[in-house]
Amino acid sequence: MKVGQTIKWEGKTCSVLSTTVSAKGRGHTTYLIEMRDINSGNKSQVRLRPADKVELRELQQVKMNFLYRQGSTLFFMDPTSFEQVELSVDLASGKAGYYLIDNSSVVLKKDGDQFVSIQVPEKVVCTVQETAQPRKTVNDPSGKEALLTNGQRISVPHFIENGQHIVVNTATETYVGKSEVPPEPEEDRHA
Repeated sequence: MKVGQTIKWEGKTCSVLSTTVSAKGRGHTTYLIEMRDINSGNKSQVRLRPADKVELRELQQVKMNFLYRQGSTLFFMDPTSFEQVELSVDLASGKAGYYLIDNSSVVLKKDGDQFVSIQVPEKVVCTVQETAQPRKTVNDPSGKEALLTNGQRISVPHFIENGQHIVVNTATETYVGKSEVPPEPEEDRHA
């Protein structure tokens, strides 16, 4: 079982968030699985043995265009049928949904007729809206806080300035590096 897979467990469709293998002696292997119920959003942990049966679910992948975000609601459009869909930002892992760029192409996953997750790019380019002025001598390796144009706050190195483009890991919300390429054009974020 891998992180990101969808399983059917005790009548519930769940997304696997993490897996840990524990081997204690001969034949006493257990798997600690952290999962999120797709319907309720509740997280739970379960300990499984190799003999336990788990049904893997195959999800349909649907390519859609991300239109905009309004509060915690994300709006998408099917590029062929022009059908629009409203989904909760919670369907993206962590705060990754806040890093979607207007008019970008995104893969949504469906289980039957229900959308169950949003596949956000691992890395995106963002613009620093506001941060403290850079220091010439820095003894503090932890960095400083920066407000991005999408409204999120992350820690960046001391040499980063207002208006600079940076690469952000959407899963961990961490600074990856500087970017010379600006993010894709975006309108008002509808924050």
